[in-house]
Amino acid sequence: MQATNNMKIRNKLIFSYLFVVMIPVLIVGGIITAYFRQDALDNAIEQTANDVDKIKSQLSTMLSVPISISNKLYLDDNLKDLVNTNYTTILQMVQAYSKYNDFEELPRLYNEISNVRFYHYNKTMINNTQFINVTAKIEGEDWFQTAMNNPRIGWFFMEGSDIGTEKKLSLVRRIKFKDYRTPGVLVITLNQSMLNSILSKETFDTLIADDSGYIVAAKNPQNVGKTLKQLDLDINMHQGQEQTISRRVNGVSSNIIVDKLTPQTSLNGLSV
Repeated sequence: MQATNNMKIRNKLIFSYLFVVMIPVLIVGGIITAYFRQDALDNAIEQTANDVDKIKSQLSTMLSVPISISNKLYLDDNLKDLVNTNYTTILQMVQAYSKYNDFEELPRLYNEISNVRFYHYNKTMINNTQFINVTAKIEGEDWFQTAMNNPRIGWFFMEGSDIGTEKKLSLVRRIKFKDYRTPGVLVITLNQSMLNSILSKETFDTLIADDSGYIVAAKNPQNVGKTLKQLDLDINMHQGQEQTISRRVNGVSSNIIVDKLTPQTSLNGLSV
C-alpha cells in the first residue's frame, strides 16, 4: 500500500489500466479465440469425415467392377477349357489364344481396370502378357501364396509382367477348375488414373493405402508407391473402425482421419 501511495498518478493510471482493462481483455480474448479455433477445427474434422465417407463410397463402386468381372471369369467355361487343354502344336495354341479375347476386351469395356491376366500350371502354353506359367519365383510371392491358400479375393499393390516395375493395385483371386482339379490365379489390375481421380478434388491431403502401408492412390500422385512411414504417417492399418488421430506430421501438429473399406467377399481391404 505504501508503494502504491508513493506512485505518481500517471503510473497509477497505467497500472490500473493494465490490471483492470488489458489483462482481462487478453484473457477473455484468448478464451474466445481458443473457442472459435476449436469450433473451426471440429467443423473441419466433421467435414473431412464426410469426405472420407464419400471417398469410401466412390472407391467401393470402383472396386465392385473388378469383383464382378472376377465372378464372371470364375465360372467361364471358355477360360477353363483354354488353360486346361494339352496343346500338341504351337499353331493349336495360337489358335486357341486368338479365339479367346475376353482379357483384351474387358479393359476396353470397363475404365476401372487396365489389365487382366491369369497364372496357370499348363506347361504346353507359351507365356504372353495375359497367360503366364507359374514359376518358382511366382510361387514365392506373397500375393500368390495368399490366393492359393484362401478362396476369398485379395487386394495387393503389386507388379505385373505388363506394367514392368511399376506397381498397381490389383484384385487377386484363386480359380479352381473342379473338372480338372487344377488351380490358377486371376489378377485384375486397376486403372491408376481413375483411382487417383477419386482423390484429386479433395481439400486436404488424401490417400488410399493397403494393409501393408503402401500408398495405392493419392491426391498427390507422386506419393503413390511410397509407404505411410516414409510420409511420417506410421498408422495402424488394421484398425477396423473410423478413427481420428492427433499427432505431429513432419513437425506439424495434425489431425488424421482414417477409415477402412473391406469390399465384399474380400480377405483384406484398403484404408482412406
